[in-house]
Amino acid sequence: MKKLIIWIAVIFVLVIIVMIGWLLYNNWQISLSTIPPKIPADLQVNAISATEIQVKWKDTSNNELGFILFRDGVEIVKLLKNTEEYRDNGLKPSTLYTYQVQSYNEAGKSGKFEMSGKTKNPPIAVKLEMVGVYDNGEDFLREFDIKDLLPTYTGFGEIYVGIIVTDGIKTKQYHLPGSGDYYRLRENETQEVNINLFETSEIGEYLGIAVVAYEKDGGGVESLLYQALGTVVKSYIGPVPSAIFSVSGISFSDIIGDICGADDDNLGSFQKYWTNQTNWGVGKYNNVTCTGENNKPGFRFSISIESPLINAN
Repeated sequence: MKKLIIWIAVIFVLVIIVMIGWLLYNNWQISLSTIPPKIPADLQVNAISATEIQVKWKDTSNNELGFILFRDGVEIVKLLKNTEEYRDNGLKPSTLYTYQVQSYNEAGKSGKFEMSGKTKNPPIAVKLEMVGVYDNGEDFLREFDIKDLLPTYTGFGEIYVGIIVTDGIKTKQYHLPGSGDYYRLRENETQEVNINLFETSEIGEYLGIAVVAYEKDGGGVESLLYQALGTVVKSYIGPVPSAIFSVSGISFSDIIGDICGADDDNLGSFQKYWTNQTNWGVGKYNNVTCTGENNKPGFRFSISIESPLINAN
């Protein structure tokens, strides 16, 4: 009987303790719910890809009901309490976004912590689709098939093409169609080539393309082409796009002219660069014309610049 009384007393005391604890906890919770939560801290904005940004912060409160995340001043999502990360996707490449995060409960909202971040640049691919000539630099006899009379007169111009593609990080140069070989093109003739010139998973701050074409008419034309391209690559490609692409006044055609002189076998040259302001030139460029030394259209080509994340111009 005595033991039973002791056990009843112990149970009664435990019940009293639990009830007091519950009352204190409930009062504490009620007290917390009447105080707005603290502002989140240490907001970080990190680019994951060209279309996704990770937003992270530190939860500094123990009384929030959740968090509100804003992008460029517009609420984009409400998150559960104790959340400290959100991945925002479906964004535009190479675009600056400003994020704000705040906590809230029944008593109100905290202040906003703000930070900006930019998505990564998009993937870009460049393809040479066609080469051709307006004037192949040959005299009119080569437009006729008179091999039986003059075997050296094939009716074709023998065309070398040099191309540089660069984004300031990666540079590709080509001597086409290959060392010791040439395209055989009659006047006003074109040829499909479909060569992948350049591809990167994240383009640099610009995309630049330079092209030069020669007609082989004896002499060391191919060696001149190699020398010209090598000089450009070695001396003029760097972190600043204007160093090769015309803003500084340096002209690819001038470089070719300095090396080759007034070479009438030069069918023309082309140079251009694009930045994120012009979507890195994404689009198709058909029959791009290069003017030769005689100021007449000589060489022509077609290229496409593509990205799965950018609509063509």
